[in-house]
Amino acid sequence: ASVVAFIPVPNLFSEILTVMSRVVPADSMGLIRQVAADIITPNRGKLLSVGLLGTIWAVSSGFSAMIEALNVAYDIPETRPMWKTRLIAIGLSFVAGTMLIVALTAMLLGPQFGEWLAVPRAGRIDGLTAREVEVLKLVAAGLMNRQIAERLAVSTRTVDAHLRSIYAKLGVKSRSAATRFAVDHHLAQV
Repeated sequence: ASVVAFIPVPNLFSEILTVMSRVVPADSMGLIRQVAADIITPNRGKLLSVGLLGTIWAVSSGFSAMIEALNVAYDIPETRPMWKTRLIAIGLSFVAGTMLIVALTAMLLGPQFGEWLAVPRAGRIDGLTAREVEVLKLVAAGLMNRQIAERLAVSTRTVDAHLRSIYAKLGVKSRSAATRFAVDHHLAQV
């Protein structure tokens, strides 16, 4: 819990309370405010050090017990020294923690990361920018310039400029040819 104070998130306290207020009864929020304020209070470096060491020791004890249980289950005598088993357990603890953080990050940021990953790739198609790819997808979906402008919150003149640029970069002269390009490059479905 002491680590939370060192996370560089602006308005962390209010964000935590906002999220929790959605699921916690109003009567309990007073207690939660007090506990969250105690956790987020900075200048607890010594407590953080002791807490981290205690956490690492406790978690590695679990992995050490698992190693011992597997040795017993498979009837294998332990030949490694205790310090080596503990180091292996500490390493397993960090690996499991890292995998947990990666999984949590993937669950929370998966859709946004996928979009971020897809847009630059799509933006490299024949030199099109990400916005031009977006306009091309909407053209391929059958939207007219006015509808595209409304959808993207831009003017129709901006859409016209994007289309001229798209046509020039793709070497096409019509909406249907641009749509065919979009379908061929999996930017649109038929």
